[in-house]
Amino acid sequence: MSSRKFFNTIVQKTKPLQFFLIVVLCCTFALVAASFLPQEAIRQNLSESLPRLIEEGSSPYLYEYTKSSRLDNWSESLILAEAFNMNSKDLTSVFTNPRLTRIDDSYILSLQALVEDDVPPDITYVRYWMGFRVTVRLLLCFFNLAQIRRILCAVFFSLLAAVILSLAKHTNNFIAFAFSLSMILVSPEVICCSMQYTCCFLIAFAGMLLAPYVSSHKQYTTYYFMALGIATMYFDFYTTPSITFVLPILYLLLLNRASSENSTKASILFSLKSAAIWLSSYVGMWVAKLALTSIFTDVNGFGDGIGAFFSRIGIEKEDSLSSAYNPIRALLFAGLGVCDDVVGAVLCGIFFIAVLTAWFVIFKRANGTFEHIKENLVYLVVLLIPIIWLMVSAQPTVIHYGYQHRTLVGTFFAAFVFLIMTLVSAGAPIVSDKRASKPLSAE
Repeated sequence: MSSRKFFNTIVQKTKPLQFFLIVVLCCTFALVAASFLPQEAIRQNLSESLPRLIEEGSSPYLYEYTKSSRLDNWSESLILAEAFNMNSKDLTSVFTNPRLTRIDDSYILSLQALVEDDVPPDITYVRYWMGFRVTVRLLLCFFNLAQIRRILCAVFFSLLAAVILSLAKHTNNFIAFAFSLSMILVSPEVICCSMQYTCCFLIAFAGMLLAPYVSSHKQYTTYYFMALGIATMYFDFYTTPSITFVLPILYLLLLNRASSENSTKASILFSLKSAAIWLSSYVGMWVAKLALTSIFTDVNGFGDGIGAFFSRIGIEKEDSLSSAYNPIRALLFAGLGVCDDVVGAVLCGIFFIAVLTAWFVIFKRANGTFEHIKENLVYLVVLLIPIIWLMVSAQPTVIHYGYQHRTLVGTFFAAFVFLIMTLVSAGAPIVSDKRASKPLSAE
């Protein structure tokens, strides 16, 4: 092989790495650029936001006595404070994420001290990229928190509507309805009111809207899942990260059903390979953040980040949170987040039993067989991913069950897709409209 051919081969083989490094550079530049946005305009809009936050308190409820409607102003105040603290006077703040210790156990009061009294930050929070600071600082140049929430609601529901329309166009109406129902189960009207909650859903919606294009341009599949993993680590303040993989992969699997190579084994291998790409990009982005912090500041990014990770997954357990590391307890808490209480659990149980009963009756009448189930096993594999994620990260699942339960939207959607597609495979009349009766494609 000539040296030129060898060089070209190396270039081709390392394209994903080149893509990753370019994105890391762009993400870092975006944070640096955002630090130069006008600080006084940001301060003014934060001052206007404080009375609302103080009135609402750290954990307000959208609906009284409904746990799943709880907002997290504790984290919302921290997000606003981190956006305020990153500024051009101290560019190391891009990497160190400085914050002020809680005042009277309240980040709202800490935010007030930062904005109104110019109390300087006294600790760092380096284990996150906090890429949300780019968009939050930009929005705070023009809007206060109440206005930002209205914008979030408009963007969230616009993208949600677009995804539902896309699913109806490229798959069938039953799949679109199943996705709508999955979203209803995790309280979208609550998600859209929070900067923290909306992040992963917006990334997932964007990924789903791109899925038809990726399905017809398969050469971009690797970069597609890399971008989703990178964006999740960059923007998310650890809420429901797995949905940015699970929801797009489900849509892509549906679109790829028309492929002659789409056997059960091939679909499962494709899903696992895509999951590996997403996860390696997610973890790689985290390692890049810790490395940049360690290189450009005097803070030990790896020491902080890895220590926190070990604590989260139970390698090093905190005595005061010993019961939170139980994976079964984590799943129960996630279920509690969906159902709210015993009455809600009973109603959810009745609903799911009714759905399974209806599916079984229709499936048997269509002379469904195990082969029809086997054809769609990939959806059950994907269904398990959010459950495994919640169990492995049991500690944050239990501590933050007020929003971590929304990870299960991926499980709900995968379950509904499995039930629908087994009926499609069996030729059940109820799903035999002009799109569902033929293999699904990207049209």
